[in-house]
Amino acid sequence: MKGRVLAGVLLLAAFGTACGGAAQGGSSNETAADALNRGLEADGSYAAAHFNLGLLLRQLGQTAEAQTELAKAQQLDAKLVAPSAPASPARQATSTPHP
Repeated sequence: MKGRVLAGVLLLAAFGTACGGAAQGGSSNETAADALNRGLEADGSYAAAHFNLGLLLRQLGQTAEAQTELAKAQQLDAKLVAPSAPASPARQATSTPHP
């Protein structure tokens, strides 16, 4: 139970850090990811922390690590389904103008 409380506090701290960084025009995703990792060290069964870490890692371009965390979150809580990742610019469909 103590680990769950600590993980919850760190999840809230990570959320606040990410929101604060965005409000200041900067990115605090790395700091938020570090806080989530600390929470998961305390309680690795906290599905919401895995889920949010996966979303942050996706934003940071760490797709393999993100997929691992998102899969772990869904394994722990089947209701947690990540939204589809946006296509990278190289994968987006583009139309070629015809002369």
